Amino acid sequence: MSVGEIRTAMKTDIVEIRRIVDAVWPDNEISANRIEGVLNDAAHSTMVYAIENQVAGFVDGFSTTSGEGVSRWEVDLLAVHPDFQRRGIASALVTANTEVGQSRGAVIARGLVAVDNVGSQKAFAKSGYETDGVICELMITGGTKGPSDTADADEATTIISVRTMNYTGLWVEGKRSKAGLVDALRQLSDSVSDLGGAVIPCDETKVIDNALSLGFEKVGRYQWWQRPLK
Repeated sequence: MSVGEIRTAMKTDIVEIRRIVDAVWPDNEISANRIEGVLNDAAHSTMVYAIENQVAGFVDGFSTTSGEGVSRWEVDLLAVHPDFQRRGIASALVTANTEVGQSRGAVIARGLVAVDNVGSQKAFAKSGYETDGVICELMITGGTKGPSDTADADEATTIISVRTMNYTGLWVEGKRSKAGLVDALRQLSDSVSDLGGAVIPCDETKVIDNALSLGFEKVGRYQWWQRPLK
């Protein structure tokens, strides 16, 4: 593993973070303002791995609360510059960021990882995370108009508001019903969020069909990786 220092990201790291984003996700346009907004958000912890004053990688995590009141730590963005990959940096960043979540009282930590992202899967596994093997469709919508559907809100559905370096959004959790999706779209139309989203197991075909009918689009297939903290 490369000898370096893991520390809290600072405003002066924004240029380096963007450099890594451009190298890892060339189609992902993350603005300096969004990065700075996350760095200033007390719910987040953004950390960098620096080698001789050069930022080789970064990770961002933040707190959420489930519909059942469980405090969670979301390991959201993880990236290591291609020049520094396969040196154990990613797993070190995940471990350090998870420890922050634990210190803040989270009961569980989790990360959503693409099924073809072997590097991130290995990093999470080395950091003590496991997956239940359930493959999910990640579905999003950027619609800003409320749906014409008049279904009542589903009390078993939870709408989680999140802010990341990529977007601000509303996520559907709990019971993934059509009513819940409709409620998320209503809230989206009344908010300043960029998108609405849902992570739906692939075997829940009816829910996926409902989401498609409401204007959601499939982004890719992912799995939850989780680690208990208490």
